[in-house]
Amino acid sequence: MSRKSVRHTVEKVSRGLPELNTCITINENRGSSALSKLFENRIWKIGQVAEYTGYSIGTLYNLTSQDLIPHRKKRGKLFFKPLEIENWFEEGDI
Repeated sequence: MSRKSVRHTVEKVSRGLPELNTCITINENRGSSALSKLFENRIWKIGQVAEYTGYSIGTLYNLTSQDLIPHRKKRGKLFFKPLEIENWFEEGDI
């Protein structure tokens, strides 16, 4: 690749960066508002954990049955603490 074509490519990418940054910011803001609403709850049910992690509900049931994810079980229902799930998810133990 010649210097001229490299310079042209760099200029082309540079011109597109402001637009790209705007798209990224918009998507981050959408995601952060959904996450902040999710973290308003002190206790999550399995559907909320699925929403946060991106895992299917079936996968989450498998993880809880193997005690691979922090959870509580009361009268046959599963409950999760958001901060425990966040820490577990960031550790990447799976």
